[in-house]
Amino acid sequence: MELESGGVVPGHAASFGSADRACLAAAAIAVSYAIQIHNGFFTPAALAWVIAAAVLAALALSGWLRRPTGAGRHAVFLVLLAGLAWCFYAHARSRPGMYLAAFGSVKMQFRAMVGLAALFVGLIAFDPARARRFWFPAALASYACLGAWIILDSPDPRIDVFTVYGDGLRALVSGHSPYSITFANIYGHTDFYGTGMVHGSQVLFGFPYPPLALVMALPSVPLGDVRYAQLAAMLVGAAAIGYAGRTRVGLLAAALLLFTPRGLFVIEQAWSEPLVIAWLGVLILAATRGRRTSLALGGLLAVKQHLVLALPFAPWLSNGRDPRAARREVVVALAVAAAVTLPFAAADPSGFWRSVVTLQFAEPFRADSLSVLAALARGGWMVPKSAMTAVPLVAAGAAGWFAWTHAPRTPAGFAATLGFVLVVLFLFSKKAFCNYYFLVLACWCASLAASDPLPESDQGQTRVRLGSD
Repeated sequence: MELESGGVVPGHAASFGSADRACLAAAAIAVSYAIQIHNGFFTPAALAWVIAAAVLAALALSGWLRRPTGAGRHAVFLVLLAGLAWCFYAHARSRPGMYLAAFGSVKMQFRAMVGLAALFVGLIAFDPARARRFWFPAALASYACLGAWIILDSPDPRIDVFTVYGDGLRALVSGHSPYSITFANIYGHTDFYGTGMVHGSQVLFGFPYPPLALVMALPSVPLGDVRYAQLAAMLVGAAAIGYAGRTRVGLLAAALLLFTPRGLFVIEQAWSEPLVIAWLGVLILAATRGRRTSLALGGLLAVKQHLVLALPFAPWLSNGRDPRAARREVVVALAVAAAVTLPFAAADPSGFWRSVVTLQFAEPFRADSLSVLAALARGGWMVPKSAMTAVPLVAAGAAGWFAWTHAPRTPAGFAATLGFVLVVLFLFSKKAFCNYYFLVLACWCASLAASDPLPESDQGQTRVRLGSD
């Protein structure tokens, strides 16, 4: 379907309206609450909240509530403010991680650090003139301190991702393929791995993510902990999301991502989603500023397997300026993704195929997943194993079709759609945990920042006043 002048596709709104953005903010908060309930593991309440988030996001994408952007323009600000108030309240009442060594003795100090972060976020909201220059950087610095603290207080989290990252980095530094290594089975059982994937005390596959996820972690080698690279990536991604917006709403959306109660838990567990969020944030910042997006899009596509789902919606990043140029950007992005991936695949084709591709299909169903399939299994109805790959793909395809026919074809529409497709995919997957939905949260926060309109007094002007809502 060709774009008309001005970048609007017939049947599609040019941008999200205020009610849409408020719905999307509510969806992000609902996801945040869902993964807080039981650390992202299954409970009926947590699943209900994720489903509610998906419904709210669908409502935002549908346009059924769409009104002119200026109408009710403070609604999203108020929703974000309420969500952030809950985030800091939850931080004060819960442990930020699972394997903390000395949290009991430093609980008051932790709460003081969280209180300082809450102060900076409050100043972003109520002192917008200095928000971008002072209070948002201060909030980023407070998050950096909290992230470094949780890494130091949880030096050896009992999760295989941390183990395989360490072994993969050691293999890469020593010139060996990270895809043909084996690593220790730290759990003492085989429930989390597929048939034939464990022999004795060793897990028989290598690094399970594309090579970019390991290359990005290389700077952490001198520090001895991969999570420092993930913390840095999280800061880059959140900063880019915050500055992609034009008012304090974008900054508050980034703050919601940073200070969602399970955000530090994601860092503690060494999950790779912060690496994805770095590319997502840079991509959205480039798109909202009218810059080339091919490098950031290539990084996003290359850093984790399921990000290929972003590809059909990638032309929307151009905001309709030049459809042919948008398609060229996508082609270049694919070349970038291939350039960082194929050398590793060519060096060890069998190890790469086993660890990055076939492993995804061989992994067993997890009844503790935060998914509809887990709920069905707990109720006595098990989806056949042969259908467990098809069901989430069909669901994601349906979600993508819905967004394709309704969403604004803009950078904000791209991020909102990616989050919606992912949340539906995860809801019907055999595995879905805290980190999965944390990425959904990041997509919707990025969309809120990207859809941040000019202040009313600046509509139609060249100069953008950055200090107001």
